[in-house]
Amino acid sequence: MVFLLTVLASPAVAFYVSYDYYVYATDSDGIAIWDDATLLNQIYVDGDYTKSGGSGNYGSVVFYSDMTTATVSAQAYAHGVKDDTNHIHVGKGQVVDISFLDVLTYTVPAGYYADGVQVSIGGRAIGTIGSDIGAGSMVQCNVSLHTETFDTGILEVGIDEEGTIQVNEDFMLTVQIVSPGSTLNNPQEFNLQFRVGIYNGHAWSVAHNTGSGYVTGDGYFDFSDGLKITQFKVTPGVTWTSESGVFPSLPSSVQDGTLPIHAPRLLQNYPNPFNPQTTISFNLPQETIASLRVYDLSGRLVRTLLNNETAPQGLNQVVWNGRNDSGQQVPSGVFFYRLEAAGFTESKRMVLVK
Repeated sequence: MVFLLTVLASPAVAFYVSYDYYVYATDSDGIAIWDDATLLNQIYVDGDYTKSGGSGNYGSVVFYSDMTTATVSAQAYAHGVKDDTNHIHVGKGQVVDISFLDVLTYTVPAGYYADGVQVSIGGRAIGTIGSDIGAGSMVQCNVSLHTETFDTGILEVGIDEEGTIQVNEDFMLTVQIVSPGSTLNNPQEFNLQFRVGIYNGHAWSVAHNTGSGYVTGDGYFDFSDGLKITQFKVTPGVTWTSESGVFPSLPSSVQDGTLPIHAPRLLQNYPNPFNPQTTISFNLPQETIASLRVYDLSGRLVRTLLNNETAPQGLNQVVWNGRNDSGQQVPSGVFFYRLEAAGFTESKRMVLVK
């Protein structure tokens, strides 16, 4: 992927996201029966999409770019089932391109620079790519600072091979903007564009003939922790601004950690769809009283997972086993879970399959 150094006329807080989902029947003479939805090159802060096909075929995608924590994250999940002897359904979750752009302007004072002037961006890529036999998933991550690029390459699991790939990589990109031994007679500004993103994120489930019959599997990638910018370094005396306003207009003091969370954030449950249980996660900027409840499509309360309980700062995770408050297993269908914390309320959708 090629990145160009440009100065943008408008704020660089841009999100480019597309995803699709489809199903088809294997006895349709090879002609795919499409059931798709696509968003392409639109501007989104975050979003999620879940869709079910005929007789139990499901796929979902979630994408999130958090400009307060300098994080890009995405998930995709696909599940296909054989519902009778003639039909094999195929699911696909896809996040083609989710990223944010920014332009950093570094102001270098006049003077002699024996060692030159360097700027650096450090960060971390964290995620899981998984597949059962008969399924697959792949993902690629990129971060660029001017001509320096961190790229995981395309990481893939499937189709005839089950397993997972754990991604946990640190990176540091460094650019020399003033050569060693240079003298600047006047202050100068240097504009550097950087881009952080997850690309080619696909998860799919396919019919697979082993010779003894058909099997299907699940594919997923989970970059909930995603790509994080954790560190900025500049030569002492140099100041800088962020066109997007994400980063403070001075050298950051962040060292080997994420930037602060400014507001609660409810994450998409995983897996989704699920059977028999799923994990619901949320982030809190500080310890607070929280409630987490599950409702059915009609708005009736199904399960109280947290009831005005103290939840710690940072990432919280709660498992729902698909049972109601009476301990009974609930039927397949669509449910909503709602977080209430410190005046914040948000709901998300999830699907239970059997």
